[in-house]
Amino acid sequence: MNQKNSPSGVWGWMILTGLILSGLACSFFERRVGQLFNQETEAISTATNTSNATVTLPTGTSALSLPTATHFTSSTEIQQTTELLTLISTVEWTPSGGYTSLRAPVSGDFQVRQALTLSAADLQAPSTCLERPDCRHAVAIWIHSQLQGVACLQTENVLGGEYCANVSFPEGVVFRLRGLMRDMHPSQWNYIPVLEILPASDVPCLEGEFRCTADNTCFANYVGYCQDCQGLEKERCACQSPQGDLPDGSECQYWVSGDVLEAGKCRAGVCK
Repeated sequence: MNQKNSPSGVWGWMILTGLILSGLACSFFERRVGQLFNQETEAISTATNTSNATVTLPTGTSALSLPTATHFTSSTEIQQTTELLTLISTVEWTPSGGYTSLRAPVSGDFQVRQALTLSAADLQAPSTCLERPDCRHAVAIWIHSQLQGVACLQTENVLGGEYCANVSFPEGVVFRLRGLMRDMHPSQWNYIPVLEILPASDVPCLEGEFRCTADNTCFANYVGYCQDCQGLEKERCACQSPQGDLPDGSECQYWVSGDVLEAGKCRAGVCK
């Protein structure tokens, strides 16, 4: 005799089956959520470690003592004189005189890894000079007084000025280069090419000098700083001081060319 299931029995089985399926779904959901949480935690941890990477500063410096980004740039290393000559061949030569208002480009820092010497006779004058009969077709070398260690082994007199003909660079010294076409009117040569050897970019100026923040070069007088760093006109720089405009009526003078000096009086910060 067959026995039929009662309604209560059927409902019981349905409820039991639902509970089992619900339990399995919850277990799967918990495992999946756990996997996703672990992945996100690992990703956050990785990102945190990346953002906290240590930045190494040059020896003897701190973040507060680094006013410009140039201090973070490594020096170009030089081991042989031929390498230095190659770098010098890329130097830009800027006209320079009492009447100019041009900021002459300065190279980055160069560091000598092995002691070497440099002779002025091995330097090539710029083409703008070689094309002129009134330009000295030999480069003169000038060494900044603050550049420690670099020595002049032989000097030469050029138009009354003392320059270096043979330079000695010790191991480890750091320096920069700048090329100038100096106006020497009126002389045997109206122009002479001068290769300047400057201290490293982080060397401070002497007391009383003016520092150009654009390239970290130093100027002994304010007029030179005004013209060659700030780029102001010679007539205006003649009536300027670190405190601002000179009083109206102050006597002033400025170079019109290499051998002509103009005199006048200051009016509203301009020499007229």
